[in-house]
Amino acid sequence: MGMYTEMYVKAIFKENLPNDVVNIIKYMLGMGDIKVEDLKLPDHELFKTHRWEYMLRLASHYHTTFALNKFIYNEISENYFLVARADFKNYNGEIEKFFDWLKPYLQREFDKTLIGYSLFEGTTEPKLYYLEGINV
Repeated sequence: MGMYTEMYVKAIFKENLPNDVVNIIKYMLGMGDIKVEDLKLPDHELFKTHRWEYMLRLASHYHTTFALNKFIYNEISENYFLVARADFKNYNGEIEKFFDWLKPYLQREFDKTLIGYSLFEGTTEPKLYYLEGINV
């Protein structure tokens, strides 16, 4: 059956986020009519995994039984924000690879900017992901 890992993302993007990145995130969230064939995928390990396409919208009964996400552009700050919660079988390190792919596009808020966490099924302590690295 397999073990599930919950993932939470809180990303504040830099201004002028490339359209390719915007479209990849929208595709991963199932927003709009974007097809994988329409995307210009970067040469990054994330896009060589099996679950990257759906990882931001998958959910199981082992954590919260639904995925939540919001990806919006703020006209005042002129940048995008992403908040997402999902869970799936993180067998190929998709979560770590996702955060690694996102980091160059993220805005630093503090000396240590939290960008998300993961929580493996059956554990009580999350793995925290910072713009500066990982804190287990």
